[in-house]
Amino acid sequence: MPPSCGNGARSLAIGRSAVVSGPPALKAALRRGYTRRRHGREATLKTYRAVIAGSGQVLLQRVVPAVGFWQRLRGLMLRRSLPAEEGVLFPDCRSVHTFLMRFPLDLAYLDAENRVVKLVEGLKPWRLSFCPAAEAVLEMNAGRAGDVGLSEGDRLALEPV
Repeated sequence: MPPSCGNGARSLAIGRSAVVSGPPALKAALRRGYTRRRHGREATLKTYRAVIAGSGQVLLQRVVPAVGFWQRLRGLMLRRSLPAEEGVLFPDCRSVHTFLMRFPLDLAYLDAENRVVKLVEGLKPWRLSFCPAAEAVLEMNAGRAGDVGLSEGDRLALEPV
């Protein structure tokens, strides 16, 4: 199991075409972002913008889906920082750890319709967090969720950039 997420190993199957498991809304958005496998490397993904659907407020300008094994394994570990309006999306994920991290995070646990079912603000390094009802987790800088007014029950939309 990758340390970034509880059950991430099954989220990507690369063959002739890439297949992503997880919430239906995420599957469709992520599937559009794949390119073909080349030179033995994992498929590359486009980036997305996360918008709060009800208000139209932009939560994050750049969201990078972590669906490949190595992307999920590394996550944000050992990075010095994360740009202010950037985040990482872990589809098919219910738990997160911040071991080997250098900065706190805000976590938005999403259900199958991309609704925020749990919001964890300011999770410090060397901690664990989980939500059994979640289908995906969006990681962002600490304080970002509060800055834009994200709350439990809000629905997020992923727009290709």
